[in-house]
Amino acid sequence: MRSAAYTSRVLGARLLSPEVRELTLEHPGGDFSYRAGQWISLHLPVGEKPPLVRAYTLASASREALHLCLDRYPDGLGSEYLFPLPVGERLQFDGPLGRFTMPESGLPLLWIARYTGIVPFRAMLQERRKSDERAPVTLLYAADREEDLIYLDEFQEGALDDPTLRIETSLGSGPESLTPRLPELLAQQSGAVPMVCGAGSFVRAIRDWFVERGYERRAIRCESYD
Repeated sequence: MRSAAYTSRVLGARLLSPEVRELTLEHPGGDFSYRAGQWISLHLPVGEKPPLVRAYTLASASREALHLCLDRYPDGLGSEYLFPLPVGERLQFDGPLGRFTMPESGLPLLWIARYTGIVPFRAMLQERRKSDERAPVTLLYAADREEDLIYLDEFQEGALDDPTLRIETSLGSGPESLTPRLPELLAQQSGAVPMVCGAGSFVRAIRDWFVERGYERRAIRCESYD
């Protein structure tokens, strides 16, 4: 396997919840740039045949540093290596990659996220706030517990001075905790583009819900973490 294109150093870390940690990495410089919603592939020195390659969405639109958000996965080689990683440690990675980015259509957006599926939308929120033209956005954000709604405070703060941003939350397991609310939200934002992010089973269930109601599959923008 070829070597990674970039090397970065861990500048800081913070816990967002008992199971979720955010890493701040120095910007690698050079020609590295990205759009909100894209991800990088970390090359980790673990596993039977290192490097172990794991993808992580960039959690901010910052041009000064990179931010990664990772949840602790039991017996997961990648998360067990990254979760306790100390400041000063170096990481190698490729990227940016991915097409789960803000559409340029100007149509209203319906962001649907579960747990760490909020990560690309957090970067999009920051990118969006720098723009003079903002399409209306409704965020429907679900998690098992209130403490799992990471970054929620940032979205709520953003909505205070942005009447085009609306925040809805839902607690419970599975997509059925939020699908009953979708018809009303869609009625309030006619023509909204659905954007869905989370674990694969969640994303597939939400996508199927839209398809069953007449949406073309390609019109539903999806990103899954499986």
